[in-house]
Amino acid sequence: MEDAFPYKKDMPSLPEELTTILDTVGFAICVDDGEGYEIWINQAAEQLYEITRNDVVGYHMKYLEEQGIYDPSLTLQVIEKGTTTSIMHKNRKGKQLLTSGTPIYDGEKIKRVITYCVDITRLVELEQELNEAKKVINSYKSHDLFIKNNIVVASPVMEEIMNTITRLSHVDASILITGQSGTGKSYIAKYIHQISPRKEHPFIQINCGAIPENLIESELFGYEGGAFTGSSKGGKKGLFEVAKGGTVFLDEISELPLHLQVKLLQVLQEREIKRIGGHEVIPLDIRIISATNQDLEKLVGLGLFREDLFYRLNVIPIHIPPLSNRPEDLVSMTKIFLTHANKKFGTNKFFTTETMVRLLQYSWPGNIRQLENVVEQVVLTSKNDVITPNSLPPFLNLASDALFPDAGDTFIPSNPHVPLKHQLHSNEKQILEAALEEHKTTRKVAEALGINQSTVVRKIKKYGITLSK
Repeated sequence: MEDAFPYKKDMPSLPEELTTILDTVGFAICVDDGEGYEIWINQAAEQLYEITRNDVVGYHMKYLEEQGIYDPSLTLQVIEKGTTTSIMHKNRKGKQLLTSGTPIYDGEKIKRVITYCVDITRLVELEQELNEAKKVINSYKSHDLFIKNNIVVASPVMEEIMNTITRLSHVDASILITGQSGTGKSYIAKYIHQISPRKEHPFIQINCGAIPENLIESELFGYEGGAFTGSSKGGKKGLFEVAKGGTVFLDEISELPLHLQVKLLQVLQEREIKRIGGHEVIPLDIRIISATNQDLEKLVGLGLFREDLFYRLNVIPIHIPPLSNRPEDLVSMTKIFLTHANKKFGTNKFFTTETMVRLLQYSWPGNIRQLENVVEQVVLTSKNDVITPNSLPPFLNLASDALFPDAGDTFIPSNPHVPLKHQLHSNEKQILEAALEEHKTTRKVAEALGINQSTVVRKIKKYGITLSK
């Protein structure tokens, strides 16, 4: 402090009516005199700087600068320049602040300096996040892209999966593909077949959850003539036989009934079958690939899936992560789907960077199927060639707005103290409940949300949602 003036002196009081009004303002306001002494601060300033009026009122700004309360003091800059001045700085807790100060003159002399300050920490963070997201998106666009059999490989995890598949393509062992519905498990299975020594032979895909339980055994193993009421007189080959020399892909393997799990285990062990009603042993030369969106180990523990069969199927495990965990693939797929949709509908539309950021922030419970559905829907429904976040379908905006309310093109979490995963689950449940209220059936909900019906059913069970009658 200079000796020319005291570091503190008594200050005049402001009118009570004025201070009452200023205390209701949501941003920090400070009133100083023309010499640089603090006259008064409102409650928002106390909260922002984590001080009380007694800590600062009457004190000179140079003293308050030395104490680190105002660092730097904008009031002193305003007095020096004599004009309105704005600065960005931090408080003692590291919050980013934007402060503006305006001089009030009495003739040619500054009588008061009024400063107001807002916390822009989150805005700065959001700007940094948006810039980082733009950099990431641009890096994804320039990433080496590999497309084979409808499989987009841009992410490191998918590159590793494809490397594993290529390396083991000639190993004739059972493969178990796991991952959420819509992640592309069937495409992976087909690709494995196409690069294997069995590629010239049939690829037979069987959805174990789509065939009625009373028919699946005859479909898989075949039957002899007269084996049961309604059977063909000449009998019928089962799909295991039809796939001779090729690959059998058992999708939704977790849905296979327990009594057929025993028979499948025998097929894997003995490499032979008998038709229903038959006695002839038929040797098999096939490779079995299975897939599931369920946790088979958990089902084993619950007694719903045979442990010995699980180990037989899981010789080579391949797990496909959800699309939300593969942003590089999401960006590349969006570009591909958009190109296909533009060609299909004769349009020339494109996404803004902010729209791509919004897509990257969404959880995509329906994975690739849902993304393709959304892109095609947006191309059809958007009025302009430039597709902004406002052009996205309602269910996507409902979830995104809850997490990232639209503030221009920035996104702010609804509650930064609640884990993002919990917020996503909460919003997903609300979306499902709203969709069920409107569409009534799981099939119609699946169509409306662009996801699998099995995904809808599973999530209804997961969140304990009661279906209305």
